[in-house]
Amino acid sequence: ESPSRKQVFVAVDPAAGPEQCIIQVDEPGFDHCADQKNWAPLVPLGSENIFLVYSLKPFQVMSFDRQLCKARSVTNGGLHAADFSQVRGGTRYVHGMDVAEGAVYWSVAHTPPLDYQAVLTAVLVRTSPLADGASPSFELLGMSCGLTLPGLLGADNTFSYPNSILSFDKDMDRADVTFHIDDRENKVVTIQGVKQWLDMAYIQWKETGTFQCSHYRKLAANQPNVTTTTTSEQATSTTTTATDAEVTTTTTSEQATSTTTTATDAE
Repeated sequence: ESPSRKQVFVAVDPAAGPEQCIIQVDEPGFDHCADQKNWAPLVPLGSENIFLVYSLKPFQVMSFDRQLCKARSVTNGGLHAADFSQVRGGTRYVHGMDVAEGAVYWSVAHTPPLDYQAVLTAVLVRTSPLADGASPSFELLGMSCGLTLPGLLGADNTFSYPNSILSFDKDMDRADVTFHIDDRENKVVTIQGVKQWLDMAYIQWKETGTFQCSHYRKLAANQPNVTTTTTSEQATSTTTTATDAEVTTTTTSEQATSTTTTATDAE
């Protein structure tokens, strides 16, 4: 039998704990032989505590003890089997904005292989009021529809998935996100419009509770545009404007003329 996949904690700061260790899940009935992947770390601003979003469906979060290299559920009822049929975790969570209930963090998840469409996710971290030693509580605000990023893949590429958020400038509403291409190379994608989407996501959650793509589409026809510029040493320059209903792409390279393509979600 092939060995199962495990999640490994790798510290980049000597004070962060063990330099490298395999994370052990300390939960009754947890299947330690099953493959583990797509966990997404979340570290609240001003905190030294690490949390791990174990799955989005159902939404489940674990706390992580760096010294013992163990994770435990902070979700009521413990951990349950994850449903990866629609969406899977991707990048780390980054602080997006403060709200009355606490703070909203966002990540770029993805749909299952080999579709691998990028999906914006928003999580509310309730940080107050907390008793001494208590962990914050977490709630999934919602998820965007899959974002198509024309120009990210070349003619010889098969798939890409988001693997890290390098930076997020709230004032400029600009985020640099890396995508892994065919498990061989990384490309940096600049996304504009995330903060605008978070603002709308928060309003939507206040009105209807946790939402998913299909529900959000009906209630918010004017989902904010996401403008993407993809660059790499071997990539052409691509600018994309994406909405729920339309994707318009302009691509230029030394060997190609300028082309414009319009596609809908269904195409």
